[in-house]
Amino acid sequence: MTLNRLNALPAALMALTVLCTGCVSQKGHDDLLSINRQLEERNTVLEQEVASLRLANKQANNAIAALEARIARLAALEARYAEDQATIAEKNRTIAELRNQIAQLGSGQDKIVVVEGLPPEVSDALRELAAANPDLMVYDADRGMIRLRSDLTFGLGSDVVSDSAKTALSRLANVLTAGAAAQFDIQVVGHTDAVPVKSARGKQLYTDNLGLSSNRGDSVARVLIANGVNAGRVMSGGRGATQPIEANNAKGQSQANRRVEIFLVKASDAPAPAPAAAQPAAGPATGGGGVSEGGSGPADDSVFK
Repeated sequence: MTLNRLNALPAALMALTVLCTGCVSQKGHDDLLSINRQLEERNTVLEQEVASLRLANKQANNAIAALEARIARLAALEARYAEDQATIAEKNRTIAELRNQIAQLGSGQDKIVVVEGLPPEVSDALRELAAANPDLMVYDADRGMIRLRSDLTFGLGSDVVSDSAKTALSRLANVLTAGAAAQFDIQVVGHTDAVPVKSARGKQLYTDNLGLSSNRGDSVARVLIANGVNAGRVMSGGRGATQPIEANNAKGQSQANRRVEIFLVKASDAPAPAPAAAQPAAGPATGGGGVSEGGSGPADDSVFK
């Protein structure tokens, strides 16, 4: 019996060895599965991170493209601003030159020579015209002058003559080109109240009330010329707020001071005018927006101022 037990021992040892070997292989296999799962999970995380990075990169590229487009727009705006500044500087130089001309003429060369008594037929025709348009114009027989109310001749802040005023001015042109009136020269002078030009656009176009009044005088002159008055007889300009005919109120306002005056003067006494444009300047009337006596209109090319 002891011998049988000794013979069975190697078999048992072999079985134990096989059993032990099987247990170790299973554990290794399980470890490999665990490592594989960890690697798969890590791979999933990395793929998500790559997707996030790609999305972030796309968003960054879009942001860069938007910034580049904005930079291009800003560059265009800067170029336009530079052009506008150059235009404004040129207009300011022109205004300064015109003011120098006004100062030089201040010695008396540009003073209006009042006619002492127009021929009766001319005076009667002007009086009848004013009587037919009482809201728009007044006739001053002592000074040989027609006075237009700017509030009805122009829109607020505009130097463009209204349609109703153009109709009356065409009739005035008929008077000025007929009979004895044709021997007189014509001086057109714009005036404003003391409310300053306020808006940026108004300041750019006119700088101040002197520029606005001058442009209004020029606009009326152009309408007369367009309706048959010889351009060589016409001079135009403006006095701004320097010659009020009544006191302005506390705010600097006066409807009476906002006016355009048209004088008949002796041809021999008036300074020789340069030719004026044969057609009135085109363009929409603009105003409001804080422009008291300011707006858009033609360039100021007065020969009187």
